[in-house]
Amino acid sequence: MIRNKKKNVKFVSVMPCYDKKLEAVRPTLLVPNFEENELQPHMEVDTVLATHELLELFSKLGVDF
Repeated sequence: MIRNKKKNVKFVSVMPCYDKKLEAVRPTLLVPNFEENELQPHMEVDTVLATHELLELFSKLGVDF
């Protein structure tokens, strides 16, 4: 697994329903923690936006398609 050392990188997923928001808060990946020699739960994404939330954000920012 490639791990990015930069802390300013975020993974955002845009999904059509709220169920994906619930799924996203569950740690589904186990990644190695070499310092403690164990596996730790890790989130797949940092943020999930529903499609209508993305449209609201664009509207607030004045983005017109």
